[in-house]
Amino acid sequence: MGKFLIRKGTENPFFYEPSMIGKNIYNFHPKFISDKLKLAEFKILKILSVSNFRLNFIKNIINPEILSKIDNIVQLPLGLIKTGPSIFVLSQKRDEKTEKISSAIEKIPWKCIYCKSDIIDEKEDELICNQCGAKFPIIGGIYDFRKK
Repeated sequence: MGKFLIRKGTENPFFYEPSMIGKNIYNFHPKFISDKLKLAEFKILKILSVSNFRLNFIKNIINPEILSKIDNIVQLPLGLIKTGPSIFVLSQKRDEKTEKISSAIEKIPWKCIYCKSDIIDEKEDELICNQCGAKFPIIGGIYDFRKK
């Protein structure tokens, strides 16, 4: 983007469509990649902007180790605005079945099978009744309400 803004590069980084840089390198607009991932049913988990300090005069002024540490610190925040010359995207294929089950489970008003209280705390590995203290384990995503 910097080269284009100071008129040293011919490829416009603001174009949505991919462009060719030299013989082997494609330049993809972040929105283009995001749209393609969504179309393929991927969920974007994290975006990093890397190699943010490529200008030689910056490399000459700041020690490379320090510059690398600074780059590591700003990768995630700059990933939100996608300004770096290289953008890395961590994405995961959506599992609609799991998402539907998870969202349905979040809406379930739990009720204790012993005292019928609906004041239930959900922990990572169990449900706990606040009224009588009964505990119901969650094993591998399965809620076990069997009486013991």
